[in-house]
Amino acid sequence: MGGLIGLAEAVDYLGNKSRPTESRALGLALLDPVIFLAVVGGVFLPADVLIITPLQAEGIVVGVAFLSGLASAWLAFAEPLAPGSAEVR
Repeated sequence: MGGLIGLAEAVDYLGNKSRPTESRALGLALLDPVIFLAVVGGVFLPADVLIITPLQAEGIVVGVAFLSGLASAWLAFAEPLAPGSAEVR
């Protein structure tokens, strides 16, 4: 059920006019429906299809979804450099 809700939210977000326009953020936003589709698809996997169990496959996909969200949050809160300025360390 959570995968279907996440899939609907990800597709709705892509249809929103306030979606990100930067290529990295847009790439992560386009990856989200695929991740949630994998979460939903993992429910229907028979136990003998993969080397790992369906529960382990779901865990891997949820981990990828977490990392994708973490990367999206990092991109959202990272301060962009002003054009023509060098980063001061």
